[in-house]
Amino acid sequence: MPDRARLYSMESSRALKTFVEQTRADILAGRRLPGEHIDLRPLADELNLSPAQLGRVFRTLEQDGLVSLGGMNHLVVTEVNPRQLDRVFTLRRALQPDAFARAATVSPVEGFTGLEAVMKGFTVVEWLDDHAHGVERQVFTDFLAPVLTPIEMSLMIELEVASERSQRIGYHWMLQHHPADMQTLANSYRQVVDACRMRSAKAAADAQLSYVRLAEDISHLGLRTAEVISI
Repeated sequence: MPDRARLYSMESSRALKTFVEQTRADILAGRRLPGEHIDLRPLADELNLSPAQLGRVFRTLEQDGLVSLGGMNHLVVTEVNPRQLDRVFTLRRALQPDAFARAATVSPVEGFTGLEAVMKGFTVVEWLDDHAHGVERQVFTDFLAPVLTPIEMSLMIELEVASERSQRIGYHWMLQHHPADMQTLANSYRQVVDACRMRSAKAAADAQLSYVRLAEDISHLGLRTAEVISI
């Protein structure tokens, strides 16, 4: 009997961890919008826990600013702070072009071959897919790693994550309502890749700055879209 209890506890723990990780991924990917309620009662019933007990498990998401506890039975996906987003993009504009310029002259570019396979027929719709998004992030992390300290790399990733939600909401809205505009973003992304492969520091810096500015516009579009949807 104790063995069965331990087994049930392990299964419950895995199910809970999976749910928390999936919730995080859904929020960051823009699949759960600001203001959306996440009902904890079905999961609490499945795991034989009270919603209050379950709510404590989501403290990590709360500390990361992704959810707030909305009473005993549900979570609420938090809004993205526009001022915080402005600061994020101020830092991205200041740091990323220089990092790409330095990496373009010394970093391996073999990873871009694999990225091109993901980009085939690229319209940015693929970037709503977690796998494609993960491939893109890993390729550029590997590309920048030779010229960044671990602290700088952590900051770069943190900035990307901080703007990811609103960017992907904006991507989705543009794809639905203004699909022709997606080609501009696709061309800008290709220019970054091409500049890096040409080993041109100036072209890489210019292309990345242009791409970050487009991403900023789309991110603010995502904020406005989320505000309208959550009303």
